[in-house]
Amino acid sequence: EAALEAALEAALEAAEGRARTLESERREAAREAQAMHELARAAAAGKQRAHESAEEATRLATTAQSALENALEEAAEAKRGSHAERREAEAATQAAAAVAASTQEAAAAETAAAAAAATAAVRERDEARAALATERLVCVAAVAAR
Repeated sequence: EAALEAALEAALEAAEGRARTLESERREAAREAQAMHELARAAAAGKQRAHESAEEATRLATTAQSALENALEEAAEAKRGSHAERREAEAATQAAAAVAASTQEAAAAETAAAAAAATAAVRERDEARAALATERLVCVAAVAAR
């Protein structure tokens, strides 16, 4: 009877240890799920910013195209005029092209920043997974050591 009671006590302790391990794993899985949710939210925000930047770049490019067309029309008129008027039209054309190039560079920089943020978030997630795996091994070793 004492041996049976000792065996039951040992089985109860093992079950309680397993329950603690499972609860710890459940909490870690919840933390990882939260981290993944935050990663997805950050990626979505980055994608939204990149989309907005692309829309702004399109608007600015349209404006620049219109300014370029106007400058070209003015350049055609200036062709009949003086050399000074021709130089002004060329300067306007160059300024419009510079605005368009600058806008595209800004959109590319925003997209690159969003990609870098997403990459960093993935790296953090991977590090968290590695830490979880290590913690699980420690828990299993502790349970096995009993």
